[in-house]
Amino acid sequence: MRCTVFWVYFKSKIRVLIQDFPTSVD
Repeated sequence: MRCTVFWVYFKSKIRVLIQDFPTSVD
């Protein structure tokens, strides 16, 4: 049941990375 929490955290990090480095991400 911890996989979900980890996934949410991972997704959040990816989102921040994408927002921080918007390179050809339409």
